[in-house]
Amino acid sequence: MITLISSNRMKKNLFLSIIFLLSLFSSCTYESKVVVLTTNDLHGALFTQKYVSGENPSSLSKVCRYVDSIRDVYGAESLLLLDAGDHLQGDNGVWYYNYRDTSSCHIVAQIFNFMGYDAVVAGNHDFETGHSVYDRFSSEL
Repeated sequence: MITLISSNRMKKNLFLSIIFLLSLFSSCTYESKVVVLTTNDLHGALFTQKYVSGENPSSLSKVCRYVDSIRDVYGAESLLLLDAGDHLQGDNGVWYYNYRDTSSCHIVAQIFNFMGYDAVVAGNHDFETGHSVYDRFSSEL
């Protein structure tokens, strides 16, 4: 059986303890910023130049420069970098690492690792490559 002892002295000590703890926390200022950046639907657009003609308007190499600039401003510890899928199809270079050069680290995994992605999820097109490609890719991240 638990008996609660109530006395004015205990109430006063409890009140003073709470005031003391609140004064400790109020004198400390905690400010934390988290910047969340996400990519999705890359479809193998890794480089600024297309293979045959012209500039690639959106590419992971351009995203890399942007991410680096955000890290410079906010610090690496404040950045959460995510990818929301559809990165394993859509470009000849990605296809090559999916099905031809299966012994090297996948080029997209190399780039994601270099850029410091915190989490990568699979999109519907990533499953189309098959288990062998997807499983290899996930193990290399």
